[in-house]
Amino acid sequence: MTTLLLDNFLEDKYSGYFSRYLQDDLEIFKASNSEFPRSLKRYDHIILSGSEDSILTDKTWIEEEMGLVKEIIDLGIPTLGICFGHQLIAKALLGPDGVRRANPPEIGWKKVTVIKDNPLFTEVDKDFFVFNSHFDEVYRPTSDFEIIASSAQCDIHAFQIKNAPVWGIQFHPEIDMESGKKFLLDIRHLAMDLDMDSIIRKAKDSGISRRFFENFYGL
Repeated sequence: MTTLLLDNFLEDKYSGYFSRYLQDDLEIFKASNSEFPRSLKRYDHIILSGSEDSILTDKTWIEEEMGLVKEIIDLGIPTLGICFGHQLIAKALLGPDGVRRANPPEIGWKKVTVIKDNPLFTEVDKDFFVFNSHFDEVYRPTSDFEIIASSAQCDIHAFQIKNAPVWGIQFHPEIDMESGKKFLLDIRHLAMDLDMDSIIRKAKDSGISRRFFENFYGL
């Protein structure tokens, strides 16, 4: 089995978060540099990563990747969009009105609630704490989106495209407690109004990462 990771991060160091949870061979393409595979048909699973960039920007590589989303849905390949990847799926299918700036941003370990049964959340508690770092969010989904999780600050924390093995999640299951603390220190300059030290002190993680990725690879 081969997994495709479309790396949307601007820096190379963040794609390494996924390595501890992968069960397949992994091929990484730097999407943020407009690097994409010639064909998607050889992949068993696809992950669209997060990014330091904003989905609200109009950049060539974002447009190119949104085109791939429509091909992915047609091919029926199990696909998981994480944070920016989650928003990218929504923008590809809903247009620019499908995403917006989050007010306020959701930063740190937040409680997410599963509101509809879904195989992606098998053996995951209904309420769980997981790492978040997003300044944008999915907005105004159509009936083609089945909403499956939410939080106090973000109504659309997870969705599945109906009749397709394509999921979007706003949280970061690939980032564990220690990685999350380092990540927040890295982006301190992007959220100067937030007390990162206080957010780090309050960190609480439910440890769902391995189970979550096992569920995805079982789909």
